[in-house]
Amino acid sequence: MAQTSLAKFEPPTGVYIGGGTVDGQWQEFVNDSGKQPALRETFVYFPSDDFVNRSSHPEQSLGGMAKDGVTPVFTWQPQTYVQDIAAGKYDDYIRKIADECKAYGKPIFIRYAHEANGAWYDWSKYPDAVVNSSQRIYTIFQQEGATNVAFVWCPNYDSSGTKNWLKYYPGDAYVDWVGVDVYNWARWPRTFDAMVSDIYSEFASRKPIMIGEVSSAENFTPDQGYANPAAQNKSQWITDMFNAMNTKYPRIKAFVWFNVVKEDNWKISSSPSSLKAFQNGVANSRYLSKVYTGTASPTVTPSPSPTLPPSPSPSGFAVNSTHRWATYNNVNKPIEQFNVTAGTTITQSIYFTNIGTKPDSYGITISGIPAGRYSVSFIGSNFLNPGESRYANAAIKPTTAGTYTFTARVTSNNNTSVSASQTYTLYVVSAASPSPSPTVAPTAKPTATSTAKPPSHGVDSPSRWATYNNTYMPIEQLNIKRGTTVTQGLYIKNTGSVIDSYRVTVTGLPAAWYNITVYGQSAVASGDVRYGGVYITPSSSGDYKFTITVTSASDSKVSKSETYTMHVK
Repeated sequence: MAQTSLAKFEPPTGVYIGGGTVDGQWQEFVNDSGKQPALRETFVYFPSDDFVNRSSHPEQSLGGMAKDGVTPVFTWQPQTYVQDIAAGKYDDYIRKIADECKAYGKPIFIRYAHEANGAWYDWSKYPDAVVNSSQRIYTIFQQEGATNVAFVWCPNYDSSGTKNWLKYYPGDAYVDWVGVDVYNWARWPRTFDAMVSDIYSEFASRKPIMIGEVSSAENFTPDQGYANPAAQNKSQWITDMFNAMNTKYPRIKAFVWFNVVKEDNWKISSSPSSLKAFQNGVANSRYLSKVYTGTASPTVTPSPSPTLPPSPSPSGFAVNSTHRWATYNNVNKPIEQFNVTAGTTITQSIYFTNIGTKPDSYGITISGIPAGRYSVSFIGSNFLNPGESRYANAAIKPTTAGTYTFTARVTSNNNTSVSASQTYTLYVVSAASPSPSPTVAPTAKPTATSTAKPPSHGVDSPSRWATYNNTYMPIEQLNIKRGTTVTQGLYIKNTGSVIDSYRVTVTGLPAAWYNITVYGQSAVASGDVRYGGVYITPSSSGDYKFTITVTSASDSKVSKSETYTMHVK
């Protein structure tokens, strides 16, 4: 039977625009879109995070997103056994989060245990516990009166066509929206239509649909048997996505674009044509900038003129640089919010992307700071292929109190007329009297260097499953035919307090048997993650025990290892 009333926060007509970015890049997504998004997605850990006091990600807290005028979509990821959540061991924590949400008072979306049908998450192994814990969380939120929260059940696209997500569904009474995550991977290109049709057919008659995460690769290298010309052009894929939502899928009421460089360059700005396709799509008045609460019709915010990155020069060289935060005394925030004690060092992060059509290398200059009072270092190489991004750091050690406006400029080494810059303001206080605060940043208080904690390096790389003949499972459960390739998954998380990069090594296998790939840029911000794979092609039968070690490039004593056994027939 078709649903005759609107679900919680469902717009009568139209589609919410949503996005997900890392810290410091939200405004870039807003500008690139050319239209204010309604939703911002963020990822929080159960039970270590709350939604209000997110000290490591303040802009992605409830307060930070309210300030930006967007409705939060919290992806709540279990970092403990879902069986324990289902058994009630975390009820106090759940009630605390429910009370936070109730106090907030504005609309919130929560995606709990997303992509449960994907073998890359531990909770995928316990479908009954996912169902029971989902029901328990939903019930507690209702008991606490947190009726301003809409729960989104959101599996991943199922390539098998068997609807493997059904066993994780908590039931209509515990779900407000149904979602699905869809990615057009470089190795496995698929159309938007192919990935959403099953979920839509199953649920659209009774639930609004949210595309919980969506993006496409820019450049395609399909695995054997996966070539798909209809899906191997990102700008056309984006256009086809909007056309499908406009015509074929009227109950898709929200989408969230994953605007991050991670396993691939998922950003809408990965090429000028892709950016234009996205801007054209959201320009349609169907795409909404405010969440409907049932008290008034949803409004469509007029489209501002987008701030676009520079177009590639006729020579094919171009660069873009976006505003980044600084690090001082182990705290990350905009540099303008610090009072820096003279004689101490603050590190301004610099982020830039090759948006040209040719490989290039870059130099960085700082103007406005006296020479000898700063140094610039690249994290990784200063050479970038088209579409790649890189971090660098400007370590600044001022000696005199005052206010300094400085500019960090990134310039092409192949065409010095091609550059991009960002301007910052640095407030320096005297070491003898650090108490005065500049009026523009009255809440910032300098921290004495004697109590500052040194930056720490850390890494976590838990065991992952392997991929073989389109099957996902622990490598120990696979029988691998010699001469064929198995991909051992790789997961790297920066658990330190500063940006770092990592080296991956393999022991126990002949070097000729494997190669290592880590997706995304080499620099990993604190708390961020990189995925990759060790591609192994064994040439001899037998059982092989091997170890993958991930080591900090900044501190070789910091490493994490996982050992696996491979059976080759």
